[in-house]
Amino acid sequence: MFAELLTHPDRAWPPSGESPDWSAQSVAPRPGAPYGRRILHASPAGEVLLLQWAPGIATAPHDHGGASGWVRVLQGQLEEQRYTRQGQSLQARGWRSVSLGSVSQVGAQDIHAMRAVGPALSLHVYQPLPPRGMRLFPAQGPALLVGPGCGAWWPAC
Repeated sequence: MFAELLTHPDRAWPPSGESPDWSAQSVAPRPGAPYGRRILHASPAGEVLLLQWAPGIATAPHDHGGASGWVRVLQGQLEEQRYTRQGQSLQARGWRSVSLGSVSQVGAQDIHAMRAVGPALSLHVYQPLPPRGMRLFPAQGPALLVGPGCGAWWPAC
């Protein structure tokens, strides 16, 4: 069911007539973590994740290891901040709202952070499956490469 999101990302989700109980499928975040994550599908072609967000705790600025994709807000509201990298420094471009039902596109080279305004759920689709994980970016200094099972926050794993 979720694999079709990788081959047909332009289709409406969920499919017409289906209304999954996202809350029942989600994983609560650990204390201090911005989100809990459930992998709904993973293959070399990509991955589909369901995230349950803790209010107000932002992820670290991160990329997706060369993968591109999108984030759809299923419940609640998220905020996203995009960054540009200048040498060893990050330049923030400000927070923007990603409201219920909205989609945020994530490019293969994008660096961003996200946080929930209140309790929230979101569906994430990334392609291809990042072979080496993602990178976390401190405000100054080199990026930290984290493995595929790690989250986008400090400490990573």
